Amino acid sequence: MKYFDFCSNKLFWLKESLAHRAINDDWGKVFYVEALSREGLAELQCEKLHDVLVHTARTIPYYRQFFNQRGIAADYVRLTDFPVIAKKDIRGHESEFAADGWSSRLKWTRTSGSTGEPFGFGRSEYDYTYATLWRGLARWGIRPGDKRVLVKGVDENPQVSILTKVKRRFYGWINRCIVVDAHFLARTEANVRSELRRIIKYKPDYIHGYASSIYALATGADKFGIDCSRMQVKAVVTESEKCHNFQREVIERVFHAPVVENYGSVEFGMIAQPAKDGRLCINEDHVYVETTPAGEAVFTNLDEYGFPLIRFKNGDKVKIGDVHDELPYRTLSSIEGRVAETIHLPQCGL
Repeated sequence: MKYFDFCSNKLFWLKESLAHRAINDDWGKVFYVEALSREGLAELQCEKLHDVLVHTARTIPYYRQFFNQRGIAADYVRLTDFPVIAKKDIRGHESEFAADGWSSRLKWTRTSGSTGEPFGFGRSEYDYTYATLWRGLARWGIRPGDKRVLVKGVDENPQVSILTKVKRRFYGWINRCIVVDAHFLARTEANVRSELRRIIKYKPDYIHGYASSIYALATGADKFGIDCSRMQVKAVVTESEKCHNFQREVIERVFHAPVVENYGSVEFGMIAQPAKDGRLCINEDHVYVETTPAGEAVFTNLDEYGFPLIRFKNGDKVKIGDVHDELPYRTLSSIEGRVAETIHLPQCGL
C-alpha cells in the first residue's frame, strides 16, 4: 500500500512529504521487509551491512586511520574488524566520525545522556528510520495522521512566550496532536486532572510518550474517578523508559487499550517494536544487534552514512531471542536497562 493511501489524513501526508522527502519510497521498502522470509531478510541485512562497513572504512577519518594502521583494505573489512565503541570514544572527537564531504548534510544532535554527560552526534538519514516507526505502529491499527496525545518533556519553565505558545499550537495542528508536558504533570495533582480533561475532549486515536507520565495520568484518572474508556484509543505507545508490569496493568485498565512498548534511542530510532503477541521484533533491516559476553547491547546503524555508528554500545543490557513465528525478525527476549542504572546490593547477593 502507498503511503498516501495509508495516511488517515491527507494534510498530514503533505506535511510528511515535505519534511521527509523519501518517505513515500521508503514506505514501500519497509513494508516489503515485513513480508520477507527469514532468509530474505538475512540476505538484505547482509547487503546493507556490507555497504555501510565499506563506506565507513573509506570515508570516516577515525576508521580510515584505524584500518590503515592494521593493513586492512577498506573493501574487505568485516564487522568483527571494527572495534566496539561507546559515547566516551566519540565525545570530543565528533569530527573524526563524520564522513568526508557529508558535513553539509549532517544535522547535529545532542542528548543530555543518562549519566548527565552530554553526547553529540551527527545524522543525515531520517526517512527510513521514521518509516520503521510507522511500520511497527501499523501492526496495532495506528495510521500516520491519526490523532494522538504526545506526552513528553517540553519545558520546565511554566512561563513561556506568546510566540512559543503559537509555535506549539501550530505544531499540534500540523501534526494532528496535542502535547502534554511531563514536567507540568509532575508539579501538582490539579495539573493531572486538567490534562486528563483536555485529553478526553480531544478524543485521540492513541496516546504516545513517557511510560511514567502516562502512568501518572492513569493513576490520576483512578483517583479522580474520571472515565477514559469513552475515548476508545487504539493503543498506548510507550518509549524512552521501561514500562513496568505494574504500570502496564493500570494503564491498560484505565484507557481500555493495549500498551505498545517500543524500544529505541535517539541515535538509532526504533530498534525493536512489538508484534501483536507482544514479543519485541528487532528492526533488522535498519539495525544490526550484537551483545558482549556481559550482555551489553552493541548496535550498528545500517542506514546512516553521514555519521555511521558501527558497533556502538548505548549502555543497555539486552538478550536476543528466537526468530518470531510469523514475522522474519529476531526478537529481544529481555531488556534490562542501562548498565549505569543497575544498583548492586551486596547484602542481597546481587
